Order: sequence, then C-alpha cells, then structure tokens
Amino acid sequence: MAERPLRLWNGDGLCCRKGGDPLWRALPFNASPQAYAAAHSRADLARLIAAYCGKGPAMTHLREHWAEAWGEAMAEVPHERGLWIQFDPTLAPTRVL
Repeated sequence: MAERPLRLWNGDGLCCRKGGDPLWRALPFNASPQAYAAAHSRADLARLIAAYCGKGPAMTHLREHWAEAWGEAMAEVPHERGLWIQFDPTLAPTRVL
C-alpha cells in the first residue's frame, strides 16, 4: 500500500501552546510564534498538534489561520511528518514533535 503524500502547513502557533514546556515559558503569554507542520491531512495536522500539547485546535481555526505552504524558514528542512515551532523569528524553527 502506497503511503499518503504529505501536505505542508504553516500557521499561528498559539494553538500549539504547551503548558509547562520551557520553550513556551520563555515567551510572553501574548507572543504569537509561527508553527509549521507536515501532515497527511488537516485532520492529521490537528492530531499532531493534540499529540504535542494535549489538546487539538478546532478545524475552523486550522482553516482560517493555517495555510498550505511550507514557508521560507523551513526551506532546508526535509519533508517528514512532524511539527515545528519558530519561537524567535531570528532563529530556525524547533522541531517539537
């Protein structure tokens, strides 16, 4: 059976906020980091986010605040299923899942 193709996404990282994670503690509460993901579908994207932070975003949020594009910050990153967050726009995104 052939593996499903990956779709590349980027969007608002606030739906990925993970309480207790030191990466998030360093940010102000109202900071809005950029998130990137490679997933098989929008539903798979929601599952990735839920696996990382313990709660999944609403599909409406993903439709309205996430675009199907990889983004320049991810140009050198291989396409593999996962979740990355760019906590600082001057630094490369960090793989969190």
